Amino acid sequence: MTGHHTAAEPPLTRGEADVLNRGKLAAVLGTYGGAWSITYSADPPVWFAVRRPTPTALHVIAAHDLDSLEEKLAGAGDGP
Repeated sequence: MTGHHTAAEPPLTRGEADVLNRGKLAAVLGTYGGAWSITYSADPPVWFAVRRPTPTALHVIAAHDLDSLEEKLAGAGDGP
C-alpha cells in the first residue's frame, strides 16, 4: 500500500517527513529560495542552505529538519 507505513519499514526521519511536507518546503523556498540554494541529503539526513554573497565567500547552514533550517536562516541576519 503506497503511503502507508508498515512494521517492516523503518520510520521516517524528520528530514524525510519534511520532504513529503510540500507545504512547509514551499514556504521555506518561497521565503529564502531567492538568496539560498536549499537541498536535502538523505545520508546523513540533513537539510542544507548554501549561498555565495561574493565570489570568494560561501555561507552554509545545516539542520536536521525544515523548522530548524528556517529558524537558522531567519537568524542569519541577511534576511529573506
